[in-house]
Amino acid sequence: MSPLDLLVAVPLALMIAAVLLGSRGRLLLLAAIPVMAGLTVWLLLLPEGTAHIVGDWNLPLGILLRADGVAQLLVAATSACASIIGLYALREFAPGPSGSETAHGYAFWPLFYLLWGGANAGFLTTDLFNLYVALEMVSLAAVAMAAMGSLRAALQYFVVALVGSLAQIGLALATAVGAWINLLLVVLFAVRRGYLVFDRAFLIALGKFAVAGAVLAAGLWLAARWSVPFLAGMAALRDEAALGILIVAGALIYGGCIWLLFGRRWLVTLMRP
Repeated sequence: MSPLDLLVAVPLALMIAAVLLGSRGRLLLLAAIPVMAGLTVWLLLLPEGTAHIVGDWNLPLGILLRADGVAQLLVAATSACASIIGLYALREFAPGPSGSETAHGYAFWPLFYLLWGGANAGFLTTDLFNLYVALEMVSLAAVAMAAMGSLRAALQYFVVALVGSLAQIGLALATAVGAWINLLLVVLFAVRRGYLVFDRAFLIALGKFAVAGAVLAAGLWLAARWSVPFLAGMAALRDEAALGILIVAGALIYGGCIWLLFGRRWLVTLMRP
């Protein structure tokens, strides 16, 4: 037994339990937070580069998970963020005065644990196919959660998620082609029913996001070129430092582009409930 597979298996088991328990499934969070925190600490105590084959199946049938420094950092950050969001959701999706549970409250918790497990799987996996599976788990949960607030926003997020899937190659890319065919059918249905309108404002916003993405790609490329001489002399934490530089540079560049292209009023409106 290893924390690498438990960090994926435990959230998926909690997802199934949340479906079976119904309105009481929200209380699983009180056990999920300490359990996942303990598994995260166990992961951080492992030597960097520790690998584990799920079920002891030989490759390529088996799934190889590896805990390098970046994976340990991202799993710990995910555990902290998921715990905070879950505690907030306990109140947000609490049963009504009569004790009855809303449809959103029933659907949120299984999706929450699916998203948590998919994120951990993506950080720990070592091959493109399982990375694609993890991304689809995250996308499925995220799209369903977005649909709780706005079906139009969920469809737009769905488009973005499938565009990201084109970054995969081989079998993942072949699967993405089939997903794009399904997407075209979904978009056609949404347009005919009026859920998704390709009006002038939507097309202008899409163009602005494309410009921001191009600027972000150029900025990350320049940041990577600049950081190579700086990181060459580091013997330890080189990957973690490079990740930190890319995260900070990407956030500043993309945030600045969105601010300039859309303006402060649009950002304030976006963040308001």
